[in-house]
Amino acid sequence: YKLRESKMEWHFPRERIREHQRIVIYGAGDMGRSFIKQIAENHYCRVILWVDKNYEKLGSAVHAPNDIVKCDFDYVLVAIFDEQVSKKVSDYLIGLGVAENKILLM
Repeated sequence: YKLRESKMEWHFPRERIREHQRIVIYGAGDMGRSFIKQIAENHYCRVILWVDKNYEKLGSAVHAPNDIVKCDFDYVLVAIFDEQVSKKVSDYLIGLGVAENKILLM
């Protein structure tokens, strides 16, 4: 990550996601918002869905995590810094039926 305009901006993992791939972003904290902003600016890939467990408090752009199963995507990018929380999210996604090789943890 780097600091920009006195706010944290996280490095989008271009080394793991190719251009134009369809992704779901899981997480609407600082990292998730930073990724959404970067993709909106550079159109590097397609955000099919943006989800967070607190979606009801976050407005219409953020959806329920279980909506993931309704989508066709290449990867779910778990935009959460805390390793333990990311692992729990990964386990949850696998429980929903998301293939483990489609889950990218930061």
